[in-house]
Amino acid sequence: MTGCDKTPETVDDTASDTSETVVSESEAAPSETNAQNDLIMTTITLDTVNGLLFAPIINSGALSEEQVSCLESRDKDLGKAEVDRFYKSQFTDAELKELDDFYMSDVGKKLLAFGNEQLRVMNGEEVATPMADPTPEEMTEIQTFMDHHWVPNI
Repeated sequence: MTGCDKTPETVDDTASDTSETVVSESEAAPSETNAQNDLIMTTITLDTVNGLLFAPIINSGALSEEQVSCLESRDKDLGKAEVDRFYKSQFTDAELKELDDFYMSDVGKKLLAFGNEQLRVMNGEEVATPMADPTPEEMTEIQTFMDHHWVPNI
């Protein structure tokens, strides 16, 4: 498995906790050295892959201890450069700044958490306490953002 560090000391026991919001990494302040190079969209993408792809596999009970250890100790940033290149090729710096601003806002974080919850439910995972639907004000903010960024101008 690519990205697997077989050193037992590097196993991250928190990687298998699927009750954690997938976007938790993006909520943390980036380190000073990486702050200018980190794209929020890349962080969101990697968090989603790690939380919605790897966590269910790790927790499935279908893997051996060695396989679980390998997946838990993998480089969580594997593919970061490729994802960064993709987003930088699709969006201007100004658009990436707008995306960062929205997804770092309270409403943006809630939209991501809600979307990730819906993906978990679609994958057959039970959610003990489902998130509340967005308020009318939040829906207006989300709709304004989506209209501005995702609906093609005709």
